Amino acid sequence: MLVKCDKCQAMYMVDDSQVEQKKGKIACTNCQNIITVEGYEEGSAPTTAPPEPTAPVEPPVVEKEEEPSLALSPQVEKYMEMLREDPKSKVFVRLADEYIKGGLYDEAIHVCEEGLEHNPNYLSGKVPLGRG
Repeated sequence: MLVKCDKCQAMYMVDDSQVEQKKGKIACTNCQNIITVEGYEEGSAPTTAPPEPTAPVEPPVVEKEEEPSLALSPQVEKYMEMLREDPKSKVFVRLADEYIKGGLYDEAIHVCEEGLEHNPNYLSGKVPLGRG
């Protein structure tokens, strides 16, 4: 079965036996859009040949800005002071979030890496790493 992403128009081939009489979801590898795939009841699959798949469209390249895109919150100074007083504090997550909002991705990653050295099992501390 041929499946097309509604967002970027990329085409994917899905094995009919995997979705027969089922409904499933797949993520577009091109744009991360969630595509709902509905299978056919046994024996009722379309008899016409599907159109030829096309190569996924390359998304436009967006360059990161070197300068912060937003002004930093006044909370940044507060969080930095809290971390200076207690380097093991979990406030590093809040500081990293503020850095991300301000476009300071490298700083956010650095703060998370340092915070996770003191709190390696703190899962919420890993979330900003994925966003930074």
